[in-house]
Amino acid sequence: MNDHPLFFIPFPFALTSAHLRTRLPYFFAYLRKVQTRYSVHSPFVYDFILHVLHGTRPPKVEEIESLRKVLAQQTTAINYQDLGAGMEGGKKRIEQASVGMLAQRASRRSVEGSFLLNICRYFQPKRCLELGTHLGISTLYQLAGLQDSYFVSLEGVEDLQVLARQHLETFGFQADLRLGNFDKLLPALLEEQKSPWDYVFIDGNHREEPTLRYTQLLLPHMSDGGIMIFDDIHWSSGMHRAWQQIVTMPEVSVSIDLYRMGVCFVNRPQAKEHFTLWM
Repeated sequence: MNDHPLFFIPFPFALTSAHLRTRLPYFFAYLRKVQTRYSVHSPFVYDFILHVLHGTRPPKVEEIESLRKVLAQQTTAINYQDLGAGMEGGKKRIEQASVGMLAQRASRRSVEGSFLLNICRYFQPKRCLELGTHLGISTLYQLAGLQDSYFVSLEGVEDLQVLARQHLETFGFQADLRLGNFDKLLPALLEEQKSPWDYVFIDGNHREEPTLRYTQLLLPHMSDGGIMIFDDIHWSSGMHRAWQQIVTMPEVSVSIDLYRMGVCFVNRPQAKEHFTLWM
């Protein structure tokens, strides 16, 4: 597999998006900083590149992608209450959307899904938390890499959770699916369960203030060496600022910018380091 992104650069966003002007500078700044495995001198991160970023494509990916393709063709409409980045002025926006549209617009690409599967398979975290179940595609990818792990996934839209539960049952996976607003669910979950979390994937509210708030709420509850993954870290100027703050937090020992996602390793016994890598 080639290390250098310039050999293949998939355009990271829709050309018609209003976010084009915001994202382009971040994308090109990211390209200028990208490191290859040969320029990384950390043994820990070198192993991360080999086993996670350049790990083999698991057979389960094809099965999950087959489901995603089926969902992308479905015209069934569901009630979709946007509690995240789609909120305007803090107001809840309720609309109808087809399952197909949601699958095409928000479900995980196979390269990102393979990454989630590989990171779970390599590190085998035992207590895992996902903020944003959506249709369950990301959940399937993560569960496919885990063995004997407790996995909790929070979702704010009931119709999406119903579908996600069906998809998990189809694959024979089990997870603790919880419904509600993260602002209430997350503090209640952390109060209910005192054991530290080994792995957290934040993928449900792509706005600066909630992302920082959830991070600060979760950090005291993370195990040493725990993994935090943030989706769409350069999706907007707000998310970009949030990521820039997160990597400076004292609890974050190793941070990795993958452009589409950011990965942080919490309270590892080592000097603080930051890397920019190609997914």
